[in-house]
Amino acid sequence: MEEKELVIIFKARNVKEQIRLEPISCVIGHFDEDDDVFIDEKGYTYSHFSKFMPGRCFGVRQNLKELMSKFSIFSEKQMKEKYLSLFKEGYYYVGLKEHKIHLLYKNTEDSTNYKICKDIDAMEGPEIYTIQDLETEEEKSLKSNNTINIDTKQLRESIKKCVLSQDEAIDKIVTTIWKNIKNKNKPSADNILVSGSTGVGKTEIFRNIAKQIGIPIIRCDANDYTSAGYVGKNIEEMLQSLISNANDDLVKASHGIIIIDEIDKLAGTGKNDEVGTTKVQDALLTMIEGKTYKIRYGNDVYNMDTSNITFVGLGAFARAERFKPKTVGFNTSENSNPSQLTDEEIIKYGFEPELLGRFPVRVILNDLEIEDLYHIAKDAESSSLKQEIDFLRDLGIVVDFTDDLILNIAKKAYSYKSGARGISRVVSDMLEEVMKEISDGQGEYNYLELQSEIVDDKKRYVLRK
Repeated sequence: MEEKELVIIFKARNVKEQIRLEPISCVIGHFDEDDDVFIDEKGYTYSHFSKFMPGRCFGVRQNLKELMSKFSIFSEKQMKEKYLSLFKEGYYYVGLKEHKIHLLYKNTEDSTNYKICKDIDAMEGPEIYTIQDLETEEEKSLKSNNTINIDTKQLRESIKKCVLSQDEAIDKIVTTIWKNIKNKNKPSADNILVSGSTGVGKTEIFRNIAKQIGIPIIRCDANDYTSAGYVGKNIEEMLQSLISNANDDLVKASHGIIIIDEIDKLAGTGKNDEVGTTKVQDALLTMIEGKTYKIRYGNDVYNMDTSNITFVGLGAFARAERFKPKTVGFNTSENSNPSQLTDEEIIKYGFEPELLGRFPVRVILNDLEIEDLYHIAKDAESSSLKQEIDFLRDLGIVVDFTDDLILNIAKKAYSYKSGARGISRVVSDMLEEVMKEISDGQGEYNYLELQSEIVDDKKRYVLRK
């Protein structure tokens, strides 16, 4: 079977004492050596590939298989568009005596202002255009992981304003992402497994990272995915979402971050008959190990390599207690935090050993105590209490309260055992009555006193004009 080739088609016309080649199309097909013609995929025949004749066409050929193996992120359609757009940036001249191709800057007729591409006596085409030259400068930089500069110090400080009591975890996550972006010599990214109880800040950390760095980040819920897509989503839809998030920039997408929330749910119940979740784990493992996928997105098919994508697994491992060694006597609660699971315990939990091995960076988030919740409610930029107070002040209402109120909020939130999410629940409940009164009398009030007891009694407030 003939090997497929990609050909840029030029039309030749006389310009003074030269022949100018104007790029008009780009086709894929094979060259018939016997008849000295090129036959495209639709069966059309192109001749005069080795003659510079005015009014005729000339073609520069490249082996398609070789071309795409070096630049696998492009489909055939994308390669044609890229190749043609490259050549359309300039005019090409054939000197009648020199037999060289001269590349002139776009829209210039000055034949002294040219760049010699190659002596083309052999008629093999301008080989100075290697596959790397088909990439833009931005794409080259992205591919070598040198384009994105993360101010890690600023990023850490910014996240720590929103997520409190998790400094060590934040430092580790930011450093790992920075290394993945900058280390161009590694064959694959270091993936991260983040464990911690509900509401300790796992999702919030990455929400802040997504806002501040220039690479695409998507968040998926592990519960939504299946191995083959018969129920729920096919796991390859993660890649479609990443391409969309990158505004269809495949190079950026191939260096993005995929966050798999509730990854612990992929472990099922730890029973041997959990066939569905095991297949999803196997499919995810293949993607994380690095593979080139044909991804349909819109009307196009993309060849996407997953080797440089950073995968992040988030999980609470809420059922982990039953895999902990049984203790008798005092201090039975010691080391009972589910996030402190060993590899052996995670495997017993239901994870495939091979999948677990693909997450070399382990990050454990601290459980939140009352003191932590107090500081989150008072100081965190994402605090729901601060957001509600700011809302009331925007309405022209002066809000007065003491630290005792914040402490009571923290104590009640702690009783819900849902981490920082408990603060939002407490604040919403305690402001229910006062918000109703303010909304009914819009513009009538300018002062609100929130008494510390309002956490348990919604009527413990003073609202006046």
